[in-house]
Amino acid sequence: MLAHELRSPLTSIFCITSTLFREIPPERVEGVLLDDYRNACIRIRKLIGDAVTLATLDTAADTFEIESVRIDYSMTTALTMVQREIKDVRFVFSRDGAPKVSVSASFGLLNRAFSDLLSTAACCTCSGGHVEVSMRQESSQVTVTIATQGAMLPADDLDTFFAIGGQRTLFKSGADFGLGPALANRILQLFHGTADVHNVPDKGIVIAVRLPLL
Repeated sequence: MLAHELRSPLTSIFCITSTLFREIPPERVEGVLLDDYRNACIRIRKLIGDAVTLATLDTAADTFEIESVRIDYSMTTALTMVQREIKDVRFVFSRDGAPKVSVSASFGLLNRAFSDLLSTAACCTCSGGHVEVSMRQESSQVTVTIATQGAMLPADDLDTFFAIGGQRTLFKSGADFGLGPALANRILQLFHGTADVHNVPDKGIVIAVRLPLL
């Protein structure tokens, strides 16, 4: 309810501010200021959208269509989405080497979970670095690993990584985790999956997702 009530006034504010930017002569508009405003709009809209989705998952999870989803195809789709938005981090994933297995999930929701985890990993990666994605089949489940090249997280942030508002350490100016990890974790739980995160000394963090095979 709160997210829906916030959407209308914020949309009005965004429209008014955008109009003001258009009315100001281009030579008087600071490029950095305009970029910061646009990025803030994107983050706020995503935050509200994530809050709505979280609420929907808690109240109407049975309305989502569950189907057979190829895990490698879902990850490839998520990577394509994230790479359109994030340009300063390289994502490495070999679909050819990934197991060709399926899980029971909603294609759209699983893509959303992977996208949020990839975006979060990018926030933990130095500019010019890379995020490496790998998959392996283990008996009756598939494990998806997202490893960063960057800094390690403090122990407190690891403990609350998937909690709402649990991430406090920012690695980049203007970057934030928002509700991404919490939403991704809730989606994976819906499909009987799990997610955890740990540090790798002198490298960065590793997010491990495990889903039961179909």
